[in-house]
Amino acid sequence: MKWTNRHNIDPVIAQAVMTDDYEAVGDISVTRLVRPPQITYLEHKHQDELVQDVVDGLYALEGRALHHILDLARDKVRLQEHRLTVDYNGWTISGRFDVLYLETNIL
Repeated sequence: MKWTNRHNIDPVIAQAVMTDDYEAVGDISVTRLVRPPQITYLEHKHQDELVQDVVDGLYALEGRALHHILDLARDKVRLQEHRLTVDYNGWTISGRFDVLYLETNIL
C-alpha cells in the first residue's frame, strides 16, 4: 500500500499512522475470518495499487493508542487485551478480546 499526506499531517503523527505494529498470530484472525472474502482477495491482489491518505488512518491510530492504554491498566478482576488461539481443520485461528470481567464472565 502507498501512503499520501495530502493534509500535511505532522510527520511524527503521519509515521505513527503508517507504522503497522500488528503481530499476526496463527494462520488467520477472527476479524479476517468474518470479513467478506472478496475484500481480502482484492486487497491482496491489488496491494501495490492501493493508496491511502494519512488522515484516513487517524481513527485507527486513536484505536491503537486506546488499546495500548487499556493493556497498561490490567488488574486481577479483569482479563484485558488477551489473545486466544484455536486449532481447527489444520488452521490456527486467533482473536484478541478487549476485556473479560472475571467475576461475571462478561466480555
